[in-house]
Amino acid sequence: MPSFWFVFRHYEFDGSTLLLVQIGILMHFSGAFLYVDQHRLYDQIVLGLRYDKYVHFVNAFAATLLISRLFQVQRIALTRANNVFVVLVVLGLGAVIEIVEYAVVLTVQHNGVGGYDNNMQDLIANLAGACSFMLSKYLWNWRAKAWSTRPAKPVVNSLSPVTVKPRVIDPP
Repeated sequence: MPSFWFVFRHYEFDGSTLLLVQIGILMHFSGAFLYVDQHRLYDQIVLGLRYDKYVHFVNAFAATLLISRLFQVQRIALTRANNVFVVLVVLGLGAVIEIVEYAVVLTVQHNGVGGYDNNMQDLIANLAGACSFMLSKYLWNWRAKAWSTRPAKPVVNSLSPVTVKPRVIDPP
């Protein structure tokens, strides 16, 4: 973590990005250290899925937002190809985490990590989180574009005509 801070400390990130990253970190530590019915939260089933899958989903969503912001800070256009690249970067980061989990499985008894099936489900949750961010970003941009191109409603009983210039809203 300190190495990430050292590299990224010069960049400015908005509060929503940092909040989402912190929620992901909080979910991770809660899953590891909070117990429900004498079992770790990570081992609990919530709405048909293990809590672990929600953590992977949220962290992949946050990582996709963070990597997208890094592209913007570096003034790299987020074209369709670059959006695919961002998703692949997030999947690669998730794969590194799964490699670390595999090392834990090999070296620590009673680690509670899970096997091959768990790793694949984690990677699928990462893909779902990354794609969900991209879909939400697309919908946000589409909505903002639709609103900015709507004709302004005429003002009734106005003394002079008013020109309304549409305002483009940047996505989160």
